[in-house]
Amino acid sequence: MRTLFLSICIALLTITSCSSPKKPTTTNTPEAKGAPNQKDSSQLEGEGMAKRLKISLLQGWEKVDLDTPDAPATFHRPASKRPGVLQLSVQATYAGGEKPDTTPEVLIELARRMVTSDGGKVVSTNSGPCKFGSFGAVEGETSDSESIRIWVLSNGYDFLLATQLGTDGVPDKVDLEEAHSIVMNLDYR
Repeated sequence: MRTLFLSICIALLTITSCSSPKKPTTTNTPEAKGAPNQKDSSQLEGEGMAKRLKISLLQGWEKVDLDTPDAPATFHRPASKRPGVLQLSVQATYAGGEKPDTTPEVLIELARRMVTSDGGKVVSTNSGPCKFGSFGAVEGETSDSESIRIWVLSNGYDFLLATQLGTDGVPDKVDLEEAHSIVMNLDYR
């Protein structure tokens, strides 16, 4: 996992600066019955300025506490038939100068590099609008035959990264759909 994190930072450095996420903390807010859980679960720091990330988890998703101090914000759905994790692992913030290229092709290429950096293979790609701005995503398979999905999101200046790591075989369809929904609703607070 550490190798993947470092590969992601290196890939994002080609566009802008990269920072390591702090250990996430979770606070729950009251919710209406049937509404998504609203959990502010991560504070990521940029160039001398902290920006808070708003993460809206769906019901049934829980935070996973990792013992590593610099671990990414990690979540899972315990009811999953084939458990995996959703990680919100990197934020690269615009530090001035020339505006970064954030076209769908660039966002997909960043995600593709992350999937293939350790011998993984790309299965499919997609892109489109999201709450944060736009995204490029790649679904693939790691060299260890685990499923992986990476989204690179941008608001035109800053970049967010979400990774969904699965177990052997085809991931749980509900996990895939719900993780995509969570990622599509990422934004700053």
